[in-house]
Amino acid sequence: IDGKIAALGAKKTVQERRDERLSSMEIDDRNVTWHEDAPFAHGSYGAVYRVMYEGRIVAAKKVSLRDVPQNALESTKKEYQKEVALMGELRSQNTVQIIGAITRPYELVILMEYCEGGDLRGHLNKARAGEVDFGHGAQCKVLLEVSYGMRSLHEKSIIHKDLKSANILIGNDGSGKVADFGGSQSNSMSSSMSLKGSGVGTVRWAAPEVLENGVKALSTKADVYSFGIVIWECATKKIPWEGKTDMQISRAMIKEQRPEVDDSMEKDLRALMEHCWSEDPKDRPHFDEIVKRLEAITPTKTKTVLRTSSNVSSVSEDGTGDLWERLKADCEATGSDIPVGDDLVMAFEGLFLDGDDVE
Repeated sequence: IDGKIAALGAKKTVQERRDERLSSMEIDDRNVTWHEDAPFAHGSYGAVYRVMYEGRIVAAKKVSLRDVPQNALESTKKEYQKEVALMGELRSQNTVQIIGAITRPYELVILMEYCEGGDLRGHLNKARAGEVDFGHGAQCKVLLEVSYGMRSLHEKSIIHKDLKSANILIGNDGSGKVADFGGSQSNSMSSSMSLKGSGVGTVRWAAPEVLENGVKALSTKADVYSFGIVIWECATKKIPWEGKTDMQISRAMIKEQRPEVDDSMEKDLRALMEHCWSEDPKDRPHFDEIVKRLEAITPTKTKTVLRTSSNVSSVSEDGTGDLWERLKADCEATGSDIPVGDDLVMAFEGLFLDGDDVE
């Protein structure tokens, strides 16, 4: 009996901790300043805005709850709040950090880290146009960072559901960060309760079993399949199944077809990609293995090429040196944060010995 009482006490303590964590993630709407009426990004979950919270710029995602039946609204809010609290526990430098959430009558606003570098898809478009270099070493570096982030998610039993280049953000230091947790769900959360509500992700990145069987087929291995498509994106710079409709893609997937692979693709990366997009989910690797394989093929001195500003990587061409590295060194020496926006431009101007302007 004493043992059972002790066990109940321990469970209560765990529940109390969960309640405290949940409470700590709730943010007072009055502490957030909305500077702009127009969102800077859109997604199937809703719109994303830049806002001020505790003296810094953060991203605010609005998730509408208006389609939730009235008799299920409160329970749905609680489920969402639990998910936000769970995701807030993630402390990987390769996942966009969740700060908290504002609960409104028919809306949930998720506050998270703001990444000024934009998304990976945008950088791939520039690389495809020849505007930036994104070679094998840089590809492996970003993919390795994303695999770190995905491993952290799966360790918390969180399924991303919509992993793709547009949902990978580039931090101020050029590192890849897994984002768009608006579509994520934990293994213990019912499929109908995911923040995005409906979905199996984006068809071009969705695993074949998910296209065939819907949300009930979602698993960590479906995320691995999507990661295989992201590898293909990085290697080719192209959009998967470009020019094809969702119906055409689904038909191709039924025939076990995959996006066309160029023979020039580096063989180790290609082998990993093909392993990730295996037809049978059981044949796909876990992210622990993916991390090890990418660590083995990623050059140890790969230079960061994806920067917050498209001009940063070319600034050193005039002989003044790598200003980005100099700026980071200055910030580390003084213990200050790396500036953003106009402050970033001013910092670079200050590093020019001859006073040239920085666009």
